[in-house]
Amino acid sequence: MRLTSLCILLAVAPSAWAEDLNDNGCIDAYEVGTTCVDNSASIGPEVSFSADVIVAPRATLGGRLNHASNPLPIATGVVVARSATVGVDHVLGADTFIGRSSTAGADLTTLTDVSVGYAAQLGHDVTLGANAIVGNLVHVGDYASLGSNAIVARSTTIANAASSGQGSVINGIVGPDGTIEADVRVEFGARVRKQATLLEGARIEATARIGRGARIEAGATVHGTVQANAVVGEGATVGAGAVIERGGQLCAANVLADDGLIESGETYPSTGCGGGLTSLDPGLSCVEILTGTPSSGSGDYWIDPNGGDPSDSFTAYCDMTTDGGGWTQIA
Repeated sequence: MRLTSLCILLAVAPSAWAEDLNDNGCIDAYEVGTTCVDNSASIGPEVSFSADVIVAPRATLGGRLNHASNPLPIATGVVVARSATVGVDHVLGADTFIGRSSTAGADLTTLTDVSVGYAAQLGHDVTLGANAIVGNLVHVGDYASLGSNAIVARSTTIANAASSGQGSVINGIVGPDGTIEADVRVEFGARVRKQATLLEGARIEATARIGRGARIEAGATVHGTVQANAVVGEGATVGAGAVIERGGQLCAANVLADDGLIESGETYPSTGCGGGLTSLDPGLSCVEILTGTPSSGSGDYWIDPNGGDPSDSFTAYCDMTTDGGGWTQIA
């Protein structure tokens, strides 16, 4: 059967298996029943595939045009091989694999457990279901929505957004073993190293460089460089060309001006952040935090009653106004 016929089931395999033992003009590895599709074939639009489809290397899948069942689905178990192209408006089923260097058009939707290979390109308005795995150097376009337990670049977790408007947009390169909460934007050109934490609403601009283990608190914006294990406090801004050296800390709601510098292990302002604002610098108690920074308002703070290693610190609500403040809510 030629490709110009309506394809209901497409199955192919690597070209290393290219043999035609049946001598029927069709490479056996690409033949299922009477269907045969070669490498570099162009398929669709308006073609619906069965489960367990394998799209050959360098094959192209067209998007839907005008069809009663728009957008056309591709069923579970689909494998899109290396360097293949998937057109716009496709729906890929569960357990889908999109291979290395593949390209997927805008408005792609996948169900759960999709895997996206190294250096793949995904268009804008892409929706990836729960448990997605997205390989290194993958580019995900604007307004992408990644489901719960999604992974970008080996073990980096993107939190599930409360609504589509809070979907995280990952345009830059994100290293392994990090955490990205909802409504985070990593702009194209930005670089986020391994084990970094980007909390809800953080903005990592195109010129930003985030070092290993750095922590960007909720609502913070980074244009400059935040080196390893440094902290940018909640709502703070790191200006263009500014540098926070290793282990430095920009306190909440402060601005590090363009080309500014916080030296290794130092804080800005130099009077300190008062403790309790991050898990790396917890206070011993609510009253200790208030004593260090009398202007501290009521809210959630990190505290570590044992002192020393902050790995066992936890958040608690501190009432900083009643009867002089410093009260810890325990229930």
